[in-house]
Amino acid sequence: MTDLQVLTARREDLMADWVRGVNRLRELLASIFPALERAFDYSTRSALVLLNGRRPPASARPVPAACPPT
Repeated sequence: MTDLQVLTARREDLMADWVRGVNRLRELLASIFPALERAFDYSTRSALVLLNGRRPPASARPVPAACPPT
């Protein structure tokens, strides 16, 4: 019975981490683009993976000040 309790507690921890992550993403998205945050479907894992698949700031390329004329 103890093993089952350990597994259950671990699952609860993982789910709590997942919910915290989703809430952080929602808060960040709402601060950047409120209309998109309201329209976004957080119930699908693929949508959340897409949002979370961004590059970390250290590896992101700098944005040029102005685009060259074409």
